[in-house]
Amino acid sequence: MHESYSGTQMSAAIAFLQANPRTRLVTITLGGNDLLLAEYACEAASNFDTCVIEAIPGVVASATENVAAIMGGLRGAGYFGDVVFLTQYATSYTDVTQLTAIPLFNSSVGAAVLANGGKVASGFDTFALASVLHDGDPCAAGLLIPNPNGTATCDKHPSPAGRDLLADAVVLVH
Repeated sequence: MHESYSGTQMSAAIAFLQANPRTRLVTITLGGNDLLLAEYACEAASNFDTCVIEAIPGVVASATENVAAIMGGLRGAGYFGDVVFLTQYATSYTDVTQLTAIPLFNSSVGAAVLANGGKVASGFDTFALASVLHDGDPCAAGLLIPNPNGTATCDKHPSPAGRDLLADAVVLVH
């Protein structure tokens, strides 16, 4: 949400939906920050990749519970329009850790959304396909925001082109 609000994001979302009863689509995008928490917790580990892989089940369980609560809150508040969960994309489709953790995260959270009458749009598959001609590198494919220092690296957030692809994935299932 890019609006000012007081209280929780959930209470602001419900207030918005109640004030705008003709709303037809709510999107849920989560995963990046959740998965980064596992990385941050493992920064000092002797084997970073092993630490992250071991932390993922807890991150997945927590996110799955949270999205089930979000779905329950939306439905409990009387919103029965479309809810689309946009799955987390990878920043590298050659990184084994990402290719292990992100699909696990996406399938578990996606199952909770589906169980509560929502839909799932695959940001993961969308970015993977768009990155094929760039050896699985969404940065090189122009899907991520380039870092301003002029290096060939990118931020983790989508560029306008990446944003548009993700929006198309949502529209496709809506």
